[in-house]
Amino acid sequence: MTQTSSSHSGSNSEPRTPSLGDALIPLGILIALLSLSVYFYGADSSYGPNQIALLLCAGVVALMGMKNGHSWSDMEGGMLHGISLVFGAILILLAVGALIGSWILAGTVPSMIYFGVQILSPQWFYAASCVICAIVGLSIGSSWTTAGTLGVALMGIAGALGLDPAITAGAVISGAYFGDKMSPSPIPPMWPRR
Repeated sequence: MTQTSSSHSGSNSEPRTPSLGDALIPLGILIALLSLSVYFYGADSSYGPNQIALLLCAGVVALMGMKNGHSWSDMEGGMLHGISLVFGAILILLAVGALIGSWILAGTVPSMIYFGVQILSPQWFYAASCVICAIVGLSIGSSWTTAGTLGVALMGIAGALGLDPAITAGAVISGAYFGDKMSPSPIPPMWPRR
C-alpha cells in the first residue's frame, strides 16, 4: 500500500522521457503557427510574427517539460547550457559582422569588386571563385569569414559580369568550407569536426 501511494506522489518522481505524441505536439504547433504567420504576413513575417510563433512554441515545450516531471530550474539550466555551447560561434559572428561592415565602409569590398571585374574572366569565374575561397579558407581556417568577406565581393563581381548568383554562391561556399576543413590554422572551427 505504501508503494502505491509513493508512486502517485509525482513531486519526487524522476522526469519521464517524452512520448512520441509529446514530441510531435510542439512540432505541429510550430509548423501551424509559422504557416499562419507566412499566410497572414507574407514576406514581412520575418519582421516579428515568426519570432512570436517561436516564443509561443517555446512556451508549449516548457509546459510539456513540466508535464513530464521536469522542474523549471532544470529546464532553465538546460537552456543556459545550450546557450553556452553556441556562445563562441556567436562571438565569432559578431566579429565577422564588424569586419564586413568596416570593409564595406572603408571601400575594401567595392575595391575588390572593381579589380575583380577587370581581372577575372567570366569563362573561369566559377572555378576561380571556388579556388580563391578555398585558399583563403585554408589560410585563415574560417569558412564564415571567407564567405562573409570574399563571398560578398565575388557575388558583386558575378552581378557585374552578368553571371548566375546561385552558382557563384555555391562556388564560394564550397571553396570556403573545403578550405576551413583542410586548414591547419589554430582558429577553432565553427562546428565540431567529426
